[in-house]
Amino acid sequence: MWGKAGKQCCGDCRSIVAGPLETAEPPEPAALFEAVWSAPEDMGPRRVLADALLEREDPRGRFLALELEGGPDAHEAALALLEAHGNAWYGPWFRHWDALVHEAGFPVEVRVDRAIRRTRSLRDAPIWPTVRRLVVVGGPPGEEAEGRLVRLLADPALAAVERVPGPS
Repeated sequence: MWGKAGKQCCGDCRSIVAGPLETAEPPEPAALFEAVWSAPEDMGPRRVLADALLEREDPRGRFLALELEGGPDAHEAALALLEAHGNAWYGPWFRHWDALVHEAGFPVEVRVDRAIRRTRSLRDAPIWPTVRRLVVVGGPPGEEAEGRLVRLLADPALAAVERVPGPS
């Protein structure tokens, strides 16, 4: 854990390294996101990322902290932050999803309409390392739409994603 004074916990919290460190700067958020994506079940990297983003006054740090905290009040506040900043956090993909379900600050479920046409661009969305379920909602599948969804799920980036039929 990095502090504003350039102190780093050694990991087991028994000693604190004080004074100048070889690198007094906290890791960049991109590296911390990678740490979360490479170990999606481990909450430690999520907490470190939340702290680093909070130090940078990035609203996503507050979102992550609230999600990790849990509880109804935290959930409502996190939803408000997602509503306000979702487009900035998830880019152009945010408008293509019917819903994103988050757990501990990261999406675990994506809901898409069966008739979605932009599956190719969805493959590039920065969410798939933590997503476990793709819920397909909407009317009966057409052959073309079904083919797009099958190709989307065949992408190696979505290897851990399970397709779940949603309500029609």
